[in-house]
Amino acid sequence: MRQIVRASTATPSFFKPERKEVKPGESGAFVDGGVIPHNNPALQMLLLSTLKGFGLEWPLGPENLFLVSVGTGSYIETRDPKSWKSRLAMMNGLTSLQMLMDDAGNLMRISCNGCHTHPPHEQSTKKLVI
Repeated sequence: MRQIVRASTATPSFFKPERKEVKPGESGAFVDGGVIPHNNPALQMLLLSTLKGFGLEWPLGPENLFLVSVGTGSYIETRDPKSWKSRLAMMNGLTSLQMLMDDAGNLMRISCNGCHTHPPHEQSTKKLVI
């Protein structure tokens, strides 16, 4: 269990990947899921419980499922466009990657929220209907 928890929290810039044997003679390196744009455990659970091939195949619809996802929250960062010129190129690159990840997360939240586009701070107060 320790290795599973450690693997799911191995943030690349802070921790080395957790190596775990996935089958005899073969191991994998695991890192925190937050480094991918689809870091959404609630969506993964929804897919696992509704798609064919996983054994549950629950029917979709608000009368059948009620999904609650409690996240860590988010904030909206504003930046003066002129400040980009004075920053190191590496910092601009990292900021751009973060913006892509944020956009992917916002798209995922909108998709899972029945195409209602609530600002991120309202996500926790809206009923999720799929």
